[in-house]
Amino acid sequence: MNLNKLKKNGYTTVKVKKKIINELKKDILNILYKKIFNEKIKLKNNLFDKYFKKLNNTINNLDQDIFLQKFGDVSFRYCNYRTGKIFNSWIVDEARKNLNFKNFSMPYPMKYQLKENKKIKRYQYCIYFRCVRSKKKDVGYIHRDVDFWNIEKPILPKSVKNYNKVFKIWIPVFGCNSRNSIKILKNSQNYDFNIKHIKKRFLKPIINKKEADLFKKIVPIKNFSNEAVMFDYSTAHFAPINQSKYFRVSAEFSLICK
Repeated sequence: MNLNKLKKNGYTTVKVKKKIINELKKDILNILYKKIFNEKIKLKNNLFDKYFKKLNNTINNLDQDIFLQKFGDVSFRYCNYRTGKIFNSWIVDEARKNLNFKNFSMPYPMKYQLKENKKIKRYQYCIYFRCVRSKKKDVGYIHRDVDFWNIEKPILPKSVKNYNKVFKIWIPVFGCNSRNSIKILKNSQNYDFNIKHIKKRFLKPIINKKEADLFKKIVPIKNFSNEAVMFDYSTAHFAPINQSKYFRVSAEFSLICK
């Protein structure tokens, strides 16, 4: 974690232990197999890619309505309770070593998410995954997380209720590489964007392309097996359309600092 880079450019990278990445992969693969094949599987660490590839054709060829039903809203893409606890412990340890705040935590769900998905627990740490199919428009608009938080905030642990800062951590899981990964708008964290909102099922804030083009678009990760991106929740970012033959899976969560 490079603090100078985080402050100057609005982002940095963070090393993630392989053991923790493997727990995330197991969890997501089990969720995907349950959603797609309605079956639970016993996973071996050296076979993750095999299971991922077995899912590929089915997920890439899902009817749009079925895809949105299974993967459209964040509420139905939560990692499990145990995964949330693992990642909260990890990121809090990293933050204590590197960031000059007293208290740290991941948030709990948003209230609407608890209504959408009754299986989510109120005090479950919010870490979720995204699926982006090959050559499909499964991606959102250029945005900042702060603008979503201005519409609705998640439920916050008491230790960080009156927070000072929020960061987002984005983790590549499957099918990600230098051409198929999150893109950060470098130095955008202090820019006063003219935010517009569109209403689909929920209100979504977006940044127009003209303003976005003022900034260099960076893929920060070099090693996709053990690195994550950490960025200011005022840093603009987006995910490109997936041009590879495999669907793309990433995970993300927020870190609240007080």
